[in-house]
Amino acid sequence: MRFIALAALALAFVACDKPAAKDGAKTPAATAKKGDKAPAAKKAPAVAKKSGTDNMVGVWRIDVDETMKGDADFQKAPPEQRKAMEAMAKAILGSASFEFTKDNKVNIKMGPKTESGSWKLIKEEGGKLTVETITKKGDKEDKDTITFAINGDKMSGTGRDGKAIHFLRGAPKPGAGGDPAAAAAAAMGAAAAQAGAAAAGEAAKAAAAAGAAAKAVAPPAK
Repeated sequence: MRFIALAALALAFVACDKPAAKDGAKTPAATAKKGDKAPAAKKAPAVAKKSGTDNMVGVWRIDVDETMKGDADFQKAPPEQRKAMEAMAKAILGSASFEFTKDNKVNIKMGPKTESGSWKLIKEEGGKLTVETITKKGDKEDKDTITFAINGDKMSGTGRDGKAIHFLRGAPKPGAGGDPAAAAAAAMGAAAAQAGAAAAGEAAKAAAAAGAAAKAVAPPAK
């Protein structure tokens, strides 16, 4: 509809910008013979309706911060563990990119690894696109169904598990991401430290309870 409105506005501008006829000059209407039929008005060329998939075409990077905000496991984790999880997510996903082409190809890059496949539109409803992606891993095909919602340069994709990944238009910035192995080691270290602290806390509680029990049953001092 926006393109039709712009076309109508342009036609109105051209119509207003026509030079006025000079005095004495005969207009086509004046020279037309009586009984002649007026020429048929030319129809404006049809404007192709833009599909939602046109907005999806291009390269997208993962918005790690926004994605982590909506992750239930991340929100439930203690502060120290959340820092480790966030660092690992940025290391693994920070350099990832997803490219959807007009000829229904999909290219997924994550670090040095690249997966290629195809995509097709299943349905477009309520401003959302349900898309099936097919990628190959060796001799096996990996199919996934994702529902995308696009708002300008932002996009969210929800898989069959109900978890949403948020995207930003454009390739990742140079140097984005990090060493996944180092991030994973840091996350494991933080989790171990947290587990150790919890265990130490429980041990202290148990020792205090045992001391209280022993004191309760001990004979009174003479």
